[in-house]
Formats: sequence, structure tokens, C-alpha cells
Amino acid sequence: MASLNRRTDAANPKIWMPLLKRIVMKTIHFAFLLLILFTSCKKNSNTDCTNAIVTFKATNCKHVGVIINGTTYPTDDLPDQYSIDGKNICIEYSIYDDPGMCMCCGGTYVHVIKVH
Repeated sequence: MASLNRRTDAANPKIWMPLLKRIVMKTIHFAFLLLILFTSCKKNSNTDCTNAIVTFKATNCKHVGVIINGTTYPTDDLPDQYSIDGKNICIEYSIYDDPGMCMCCGGTYVHVIKVH
């Protein structure tokens, strides 16, 4: 008799439909989260050589930064030989948003692709 009830319960949509709705909604929310995450991280990509000025005043956390068109951006990947305060360089770069929430991270950063 107990096995008969299980079969009847499995065929009853009132039991499995709410579970199916929850699974579908969680999948939709997860897909939407991934869509937002991957489309909002990349802001700008510049493949032409752009004049920039190296600075050590990009943030309070001793990041090397570059000044591009009057805006200062921190960067973590500028080669050491170019890390001289006030040096004019020509770079290919991309701008990205760092979603970190610590004191010395987060904000808009420049990824240096190539120094000319």
C-alpha cells in the first residue's frame, strides 16, 4: 500500500510542480547574475597608442597609476622600468572595473596591454 501512494504522489502535479518552479527560478536568477557579471566588467578597450603620464598618486595604497586624458587610474601591471613618477609613456590599454570591496582595491583600473 505504501508503494502505491508513492506512485500516486509522483504523478500528482501539486507535489512536484512547486519544486520544478523553484528549480527553474533559481536557474533563471543564476543565469541573470552571470549575464550581469560578465557584461559589466569590461568598460573600454583601446588598441591605439595613447599618451599617459605615470604617477604614484593613483590611490592611497601606493599603486602605480597612469593619467590618461586628465583622469588618474591605478594599474597593477605596468612594467617596473616604466614606473617612474612623471614619465610620459605611450600605452595600449583597457579599462576595467574591479569589484573588490577592500580598502586598497575596487574601482576603475587600467590594464596595460603594451608600452610603446
